[in-house]
Amino acid sequence: FLSKENDSNGCIGTVDVSFSNLNAKSGKFILKEKIKILIADDNIEYTSNLSSHLNAENDMEVIHICREGTEVLNKIKEFNPDILLLDVIMPHLDGISILEELHKNLPSMPTTIMLSAVGQELVTSKAINLGATYYILKPFEIDILVKRIRELILNPKKDQPNISNNIKTPYISTSQTNNLKPLEIMVTNI
Repeated sequence: FLSKENDSNGCIGTVDVSFSNLNAKSGKFILKEKIKILIADDNIEYTSNLSSHLNAENDMEVIHICREGTEVLNKIKEFNPDILLLDVIMPHLDGISILEELHKNLPSMPTTIMLSAVGQELVTSKAINLGATYYILKPFEIDILVKRIRELILNPKKDQPNISNNIKTPYISTSQTNNLKPLEIMVTNI
């Protein structure tokens, strides 16, 4: 269940549930326990609605919500989520910086779905190059997100990232990204 108490870092605490491997039965995969989802987004109303929708699914549970980037790294280590829903723009540490830290400091990253109102190609490419598995633009249909979460858990293909909403030229070579600007400048094109 989702606790309504905020900790000092603005994160909502929840009960941790474990996710077991998939069992094949009659040619179909069946989840034995719920998919653990960590949401990292600073929009309170949006995360509340998103959490309610995901928790209403029989096979999913939001185990934690973080409202600022620096807390995300600790909560990933603490809760070991199956899925990380990560907003690109967050206070204190943006989504790209979180991916950089995860890429450097964790032997295996959770399956990461980037959520963003920004569809700039350079940001999308950087997220995918740092290990994000899927990138979806806000606003989006919740049913599409639920479907993608299930697909990514049942058929994890981390070497084949997916981009939603037909973002053109999703991959930019790393040689073109050496002179990156801070994320806010890239996003706002200032």
